[in-house]
Amino acid sequence: MSTPSFAFSRRQFFLLAFLTITWGLNWPVMKVGVTDYPPLTFRALSMWFGLPVLWAVLKLRGVPFAIRREDRRELALISLTNMIVWHVVAILAVQALSSGRAAILGYTMPIFSALWGVAVFGERLQTRHVAGVTAAALGVALLLWHEFDTLAGRPLAAIGMLFAASVWALGTQQMRRTRIQAPTLAIVFWMTLLSTLVMTTATVVFERDRWALPSSAATWAIAYNAVLIFGFAQPIWLVLARTLPPIASSMSVMLIPVLGTVSGAWWLGETLHWQDGAAIVLVLLAIASVMWPARGGGGRRKEPPGRGPMKVASQKTWDFDDGRHDPAHGGAMSTLILDDRGPLDAARLAATEVRLGVRLPDDYRAFLLRHNGGRPARRSFDIAWQPTQTKGNTATEGSLMGWFFGVHDGEASNLLQSNQVDFKGRLPPDTLAIAQDPGGSLLLLRTGGLRHGEVLYWLRDLESGESTPPGEHNVGHVADSFHAFLQHLH
Repeated sequence: MSTPSFAFSRRQFFLLAFLTITWGLNWPVMKVGVTDYPPLTFRALSMWFGLPVLWAVLKLRGVPFAIRREDRRELALISLTNMIVWHVVAILAVQALSSGRAAILGYTMPIFSALWGVAVFGERLQTRHVAGVTAAALGVALLLWHEFDTLAGRPLAAIGMLFAASVWALGTQQMRRTRIQAPTLAIVFWMTLLSTLVMTTATVVFERDRWALPSSAATWAIAYNAVLIFGFAQPIWLVLARTLPPIASSMSVMLIPVLGTVSGAWWLGETLHWQDGAAIVLVLLAIASVMWPARGGGGRRKEPPGRGPMKVASQKTWDFDDGRHDPAHGGAMSTLILDDRGPLDAARLAATEVRLGVRLPDDYRAFLLRHNGGRPARRSFDIAWQPTQTKGNTATEGSLMGWFFGVHDGEASNLLQSNQVDFKGRLPPDTLAIAQDPGGSLLLLRTGGLRHGEVLYWLRDLESGESTPPGEHNVGHVADSFHAFLQHLH
């Protein structure tokens, strides 16, 4: 499986800038906070004070908190790899290392993420991404140029940071692939709560005899971490990790150790060398390898002048999967479908329509009869938002396809299960969930009205609260028909 093409939206650029500044400055902040204060207690207090901030964010955005019982085991696993191991080990290591060294070792994470992706998840990195990982590795080596003697004197702290970075990298890969059916912010809230309970237990067991009121410097450091790190930065990172390919999310934050090193030198008097400047150049090249738009891919497509989205109302047959140029279909290029469930019996499709209470559009019926689910080889698609939509102008400008729902007896990617159980009462009227992206948002098919057959994008993170009837404030336009949607994938 090769790494898909993608493009960063303006919103993602803004969030990455906020994340880089906030996390980069936090390394010297943490160093100040734990210099004369128990590190696990420092982290536990930061988390407890950060939880109400995160809770308020979810309430203000109307995000439901519920996690399905069958998703709780996976929630515990990704909490361990994304937060618990990292926060326990990193806060202990930063007490033994300089803030700059800790940041550099911690942000070997993108290198480990690439290795996990290839070794465990079967990814094939593009040439530019291999070059980016190489540049990142060289940049880390240069940043550590003058630190090897010091690190040799504190091997456990250095090894601990590398171990934490490797586990965090695994968590980034898992977060991108999670099948938990809940908004990302709800997942983050419960992950933070679980991590807080683990951290509290650790500080009771190991640091109870060192408990004391924090100094003024430690108090400010705790407040910084509570509000900016656990209230905002950590949720932003996990939202990006769930919606971007792992190579993109991990490499895009490589400027953080540079900022951590520079801010530590400015604030704490740690020395800079020429190797730091060279490392900055290499890190910028690494970031560019994932953030610079690929030629011909990922960005928003432009329609030819005087032409809107493709309409296929007059077409009665479709070919989806062999890549041929088919004149019978108006010269349209068909779409390759992978890992499908094979043909669906016409009688079972008719029974499904009865249970759903809808007549499915002909192009979508043809797709189910031939493939009954699967995933497209071209995964990227664009989303159009109306300027008047609530928060629509801050929503993502595109996404990646996950799996089409099918008609079968299992629970995963099940058309009936998704519409009659998982998302029942949560979608706008006259719409049907037909697919899900890796971030948990949905592709909808309009099943009534003048725009029957239209394909829509339902952004899960802006879902209405439980007391509010579902509307279309979080729904963007993707294509005029299912067939047009397939043709516009890139």
